[in-house]
Amino acid sequence: MQESEAMSGPVVRILTPEGGVMTVQGTVLTGEGNVFGEQYGAGGLPIFDQLRLLAQWGPLLGHLQAIASATSPKAKAHAVLDALLFAAGKTDTKIDDEVIGHLEDILDTPQGSELFDWIASLVKGSRK
Repeated sequence: MQESEAMSGPVVRILTPEGGVMTVQGTVLTGEGNVFGEQYGAGGLPIFDQLRLLAQWGPLLGHLQAIASATSPKAKAHAVLDALLFAAGKTDTKIDDEVIGHLEDILDTPQGSELFDWIASLVKGSRK
């Protein structure tokens, strides 16, 4: 982008972690030095579309935090299922919601709990 080009709207330049410059002009993100869209997946989306995506998918970060902070393997499994259920809720298909619901139901039964504990012991054994 040339400085002499006419710019519409406010212009803000932000230094990226890699040392490139991200320019916000009006409502579109562009990159100088590093191609911002290719580097971070923004793809030149208008800033409001980027904010909308963040608002829609931001709660997934909370689910990921719950997975990371779970203290037991079973709590971690429930947190993973919650995150999967959130992501499945973003699709137009209902089968993924049903499958995750059934997996959660199975995990809560005594037999499902035994199966989970057995799988967890195998995973722990393979890490040694």
